[in-house]
Amino acid sequence: MLGPVGLAIGAVLNVLMGLVDWKGGDDQGAQAAQQREKAKQHILNSVIPQVVSKISERFRANLQRQLDAAKQDIMTATETRSRQHQQSLDQLAAELLQGQAAFEQARQGYLIDYEKLRDIMQNLLEKKDSQ
Repeated sequence: MLGPVGLAIGAVLNVLMGLVDWKGGDDQGAQAAQQREKAKQHILNSVIPQVVSKISERFRANLQRQLDAAKQDIMTATETRSRQHQQSLDQLAAELLQGQAAFEQARQGYLIDYEKLRDIMQNLLEKKDSQ
């Protein structure tokens, strides 16, 4: 369940179990076997859960720090991209306004030229009619 941590705990457990199962030269039979079993149960029921708990807490804290850093990086990147998009939109809006102003200026010039040409044509028609 814990991946590499589980393998490390398994290796430590094997060593500890080997120590518990080791029999000295003068084994006192049933009493020694009972003590070994008691030690084995203590390791299985107390030591290992404590080690797993401490390791889990450290991993959890480290994982949380990494998640927080990733969230911050994502937020920073999102804010940067948002600012860039807003700058692009502002620039496009300014260009649109300039284009509209240039169009209006050209339209006014065309209207003035149109009026001048209309006046010239009318003057020419009046001269022709008067001859």
